[in-house]
Amino acid sequence: MAADLIVFGEDWGGHPSSTQHLIGHLARAHKIVWVNSIGLRRPRLGDMRRVAHKLAALAGAPASADASAVDAPGVAPGFRVVAPRAVPWPGNPLAEAANAHLLGGQLRAVMAQENIVRPILWTSLPSALPVVGTLGERAVVYYCGDDFGALSGVDHAPVLDMERRLVEKADLVIAASPVLAERFPREKTVLVPHGVDARV
Repeated sequence: MAADLIVFGEDWGGHPSSTQHLIGHLARAHKIVWVNSIGLRRPRLGDMRRVAHKLAALAGAPASADASAVDAPGVAPGFRVVAPRAVPWPGNPLAEAANAHLLGGQLRAVMAQENIVRPILWTSLPSALPVVGTLGERAVVYYCGDDFGALSGVDHAPVLDMERRLVEKADLVIAASPVLAERFPREKTVLVPHGVDARV
């Protein structure tokens, strides 16, 4: 039986990405739960009111609230998309603990609804770190298609630290370029370069 996948990536249906392309193909043979992006920068001063409202709302709801996953249009049946209940504050220990509880509870509820047991956890984002090891996953795959130390709009130091800790827990690292592959342990890293889909 093909293993089900819990996938952490950018918001599904946003800009085309190698992660969406790969997972779209895997969806033909695997049940997929896609978790939209948590965010890779800490809140700025102008974000604090929104963060306070979000924290208040999260504090008043059980961890399994908003567990429903929606169908992704135009993808294979069994592909579900989840809006994560999480605090976007990379590197903050309190936010990581909150996300382990809130998002972990939300995803365990989705897994129960979808009859998913021992999934493969596949992530393209270090922000998935708080739930690694909490979902009964059989394996953790880190697909690295970006250098998070060079991306704009990212808090580089805390995100790179989260990536380092994620790689320590990962069973497999897939790197999209030789430069990225060199940053990770050779014994668990494979190189899968970006390609072009001529049908697009």
